[in-house]
Amino acid sequence: MLFTFLGEMWYGVVFAVFMELLPPRIRSTGLAVGIFMMNNIGGNLPIIVDPLSKLWNDRAAIALLFSGGYFISMQLSYH
Repeated sequence: MLFTFLGEMWYGVVFAVFMELLPPRIRSTGLAVGIFMMNNIGGNLPIIVDPLSKLWNDRAAIALLFSGGYFISMQLSYH
């Protein structure tokens, strides 16, 4: 129960950031797209780890996806 509590605490912060960054006229659409992307991209990453771990080891596959996520989010924030 503690693990679930700590794992889910960041949702409130993410939704507050969405609301502050988006203009009022597109907040609901932006939040819906953000939740859709979090669930579909983040929820399917474990499926991608298995083929990558066959090419390399588990540690390299997870490190690639973790740092790749930071790189993509950095690139999207500059545009």
